[in-house]
Amino acid sequence: MKARLVLLTLLLAGGGVLSACSSESGGTIVEKEYEAAGVSHGTKCSRVNGKKKCTSTTKRKSACYEIDFQRKDGSEGEACVTKDEYDRLNVGDTYKP
Repeated sequence: MKARLVLLTLLLAGGGVLSACSSESGGTIVEKEYEAAGVSHGTKCSRVNGKKKCTSTTKRKSACYEIDFQRKDGSEGEACVTKDEYDRLNVGDTYKP
């Protein structure tokens, strides 16, 4: 019984966090932009025991069908959406996450 109560409490708490994250309001689309997937390479250096040590880095970026929107309160937001949603939405449309 105690384990069920703990599980129920965790599920309810998790749902509260999830609903807080998904409650972001949308707004009017002001710009659309496709950002292609890519890879960037660089070097990261640090000091270890007084000696400089450098390692190469690789960062991968996923493709993003990005829409920028303006909320009713004037603040701005952005979101990566599916290709189908990107193709369906136009500047001036209302975006609802």
